[in-house]
Amino acid sequence: MFSEKTFKSIFNNAVDGILVVDVEQKSIILANKVFCEMIGYSEEEVKKLSIQDLHCEEDLIYAVTQFNAQAEGKLPIARDLPFLRKNNSIIYVDINAIETYYENKKHLIAILRDVTDRRDIVDELLFKTTLLETQLETTIDGILVVDDKSNILLYNQRFADMWNIPKPLLDAKNDNEVLQYGANLITDPGEFKRKVIDLYFHKEQKSRDEIEFKDGRVFDRYSSPLISKKGRYFGRIWYFRDISDYKRAELALRKSEETFRLVTEVTNDALWDWNIATNEVYRNPRHATMLGYKPEELSNSQEEWETRIHPDDKSRVIKILDDNINKKSDTFEIEYRLRKKAGDYIWVFGRGKIVGYDEKDRPLRMIGTNIDITERKEIQTALQESEERYRTIVESSIIDVVILSDEGKVEFMNTRAAVRFNAKPAEIIGKTIWDISSKEFADNFFEIVCDIIKNDYAKTMEIETDIQGVHACHETYFQPLKINGKPTRSVMIIAREITEHKKADKALLASEDRYRALIESTGETIAIIDQNGIFLYMNTIAAERLGGKTDDYVGKTMWDLFPKDIADRQIVAIKHVIQTRQGMTKISQSEVQGIIRWYETTITPLEKNNGSAPIAIIYARDITEKKKTQEELDTYREEIAHAERLASLGTLSATAAHELTQPLTVIRLLIENAMTKLQNTSSPEAVVDKLRESLTEISNITSVVDRLRNFARKSTEIALKDIDLKTIAHRIVNLLRESSLHPKVEMIIKDMDELPCIYSNEKDLEQLFFALLDNAIHAAGNKKDRQIIISGIDYDDYVELRIADNCSGIAPENIERIFEPFFTTKPANQGTGLGLCIVRDIVSRIGGKISVESELGEGATFFVKIPLNNDMK
Repeated sequence: MFSEKTFKSIFNNAVDGILVVDVEQKSIILANKVFCEMIGYSEEEVKKLSIQDLHCEEDLIYAVTQFNAQAEGKLPIARDLPFLRKNNSIIYVDINAIETYYENKKHLIAILRDVTDRRDIVDELLFKTTLLETQLETTIDGILVVDDKSNILLYNQRFADMWNIPKPLLDAKNDNEVLQYGANLITDPGEFKRKVIDLYFHKEQKSRDEIEFKDGRVFDRYSSPLISKKGRYFGRIWYFRDISDYKRAELALRKSEETFRLVTEVTNDALWDWNIATNEVYRNPRHATMLGYKPEELSNSQEEWETRIHPDDKSRVIKILDDNINKKSDTFEIEYRLRKKAGDYIWVFGRGKIVGYDEKDRPLRMIGTNIDITERKEIQTALQESEERYRTIVESSIIDVVILSDEGKVEFMNTRAAVRFNAKPAEIIGKTIWDISSKEFADNFFEIVCDIIKNDYAKTMEIETDIQGVHACHETYFQPLKINGKPTRSVMIIAREITEHKKADKALLASEDRYRALIESTGETIAIIDQNGIFLYMNTIAAERLGGKTDDYVGKTMWDLFPKDIADRQIVAIKHVIQTRQGMTKISQSEVQGIIRWYETTITPLEKNNGSAPIAIIYARDITEKKKTQEELDTYREEIAHAERLASLGTLSATAAHELTQPLTVIRLLIENAMTKLQNTSSPEAVVDKLRESLTEISNITSVVDRLRNFARKSTEIALKDIDLKTIAHRIVNLLRESSLHPKVEMIIKDMDELPCIYSNEKDLEQLFFALLDNAIHAAGNKKDRQIIISGIDYDDYVELRIADNCSGIAPENIERIFEPFFTTKPANQGTGLGLCIVRDIVSRIGGKISVESELGEGATFFVKIPLNNDMK
């Protein structure tokens, strides 16, 4: 929120150390000068450290535990935490940690105060007051104090445990008895007692030696007289330290050189040892593997190393190395790049130190390490880029940020805020609020700022401004500015413009009444229900369908209003929607006031402010009539399909009968002629018999053909009556209304009120209307604004029906074939090609005619002429 200059001023001029730490990596992202001075590192050196690098090994677990507690928000302040300085000295600090997020990563801003002096004073006082009480029991040494008369003054538990001396013997206070008991445990008891007696005799002497026990233990024994500053002798103190492990370690130390050599072979650091006098270099295998080589592929010469330094880094590295050799510095640390076997480079962090000099103080030997820091460098580069983006974000923020002093002076203003004054931040910083706003506004604003500074509290409020003639409303946050936890005489102000939000709120309030009116006036059921099946809201139409008012049902459960099986089924769906946050639409039956009706129900999760969805909104549309219509349409379609199947069979039968009759007649005549001629010859009787049998079979086939012809003829037992054509038209239009909605076809009936009734079969006329309208709807496709007009004209002796549409029309090459059996332009499996064939057959049967006029792309009109006096009546 600050400019870089302000940020650096606060950061670098703080009286306490400040760190920015990546919580996950525990790496130091940023440190101010105070912290660097506290631990003796430069700013660049600090950025290479992690939290683990700042503590001694013995303090590391404690320090990391404290860090994790602060990262989790469990420990606001860590007190007296030991830090390891570069010179290996220890300082103690109090740490105040603040959690923050940046780039979706968690960071801690740590403010560190050096409390070493305070701790030293406290420790000294504590030491002086508790030394005598705690020293005996906290030391690792066994301690025995004897007065000048060889009486035991005091001992610690460690002494009793080390020597395994019975407590009654110690409590007897007789040092001679204790001495004799201890001597029995020593490999050389005589020398042990002689030494003790000699020191009692020579009161001023101090002594240190080692004593060996029969069980293999070894103690370091130290004795000193207790003499006051005035020279008074009070007795003698004995210290015993078990150095058995140390002695065993001495033996193990003899093997350490070999162990060290093995460690250098497997360590992850590249270790090197350079004999400057001979220019011989030892490098462990890691040096080769780090560069992508096998150990035997690289020589250990100094030249081998120098040739692999990146050209841009080489002069710098050689200069630092030369300065170190010329004793301008004792040690060096440097980051540079080395070429790998594949030709690319890795970043390494190198440390070196001279460890040997000749008699003329010239360096003889230098040792050091190289560590692969490529990944860290990549992270560092990314962090630098991230920091630049952060500054850009602050300056380009759509939120106004201002820092105002207790004198009303602008100490900081970001670009967004300055733009409102048609200026740049530098042109406003240093001015007072009276300089940039009206006196009345400045006085009121300044009063708020002074009260916040005085009483140290934060405040959020809405403030309206008129800047440069522009009226705006801002949600404004006031926060006292603190540095290192200490209050300043300034307030940070963050303002977010909410002018449009306020307008939207007003518009929302204005529209709420209209929204409620819309919900209440809809013709469908709307309700809100929770996951326990309790109704939280119900609109008027829903309540009326249940036979009451809205207030009668709010608070009741699903089971109070519906039968248990229906309520159980509905609540399963509601819980599923709430839990999955996925809406659903389903068609199901419900029972309302004892009547079973069909509903199309949509259930949608209704989000609350906390993001959960414990309730759902239900929209139910009564589709009972639609369901009945659909069932009727399905039944009618099945009847039409059955009729088409029968028509198809009849057509095939008629065709087969027609095609077989003529050849059968010819065959029969030929056989009869042959038999006549054979009777006038002396042909065998068997041949004539065979021909006679053939005539019999032909007669049988002819009978089958006659049956096929009879099957093809329509039944004469048809129920005939006077039919109102408009009634039939309305019935079929209602059946097909749903089918016409998707292609958006409007069906219009006109000029049919005065048409006379037609004496015919009702089902035939229904089939006629159905086939013509269904074909027209299909021809509309998915195009909009299509119409089908059904009309009629009454002539003297016949009625003419017209079915006209503005759909796709009929191709000229197909117009002569549309009434042929099995001809269709529909896709495969979507039509039999018999619809118009059946229509023509129906029209012919009642003595009428059917014709069509069409223009491709414009539409088609079917003309059906039905005589008023026909043979059927």
